[in-house]
Amino acid sequence: MNMNMNINKESQTVAIVGLGYVGLPLALLAAKKGYKVIGVDINDQKVELVNNRHSPFADEAVQEDLKTTTLTATTNFAVVGEAN
Repeated sequence: MNMNMNINKESQTVAIVGLGYVGLPLALLAAKKGYKVIGVDINDQKVELVNNRHSPFADEAVQEDLKTTTLTATTNFAVVGEAN
């Protein structure tokens, strides 16, 4: 069995639940690798910061990655159903 599957990343949606110290860097990495990424969090302020390309916590690397990411964030957990 060939485990080197060619995945069209642009057509794959990844949902990351929780945009904290682990979830947000993971979401940014997945977006950087070419996946469509939706971040979900219960904190309205955190979601707004991420969507406005500001880190909700002090981390220079996260702040830099947020400047160019395609990541979108929401408080609507129903979007998890859109993920592959």
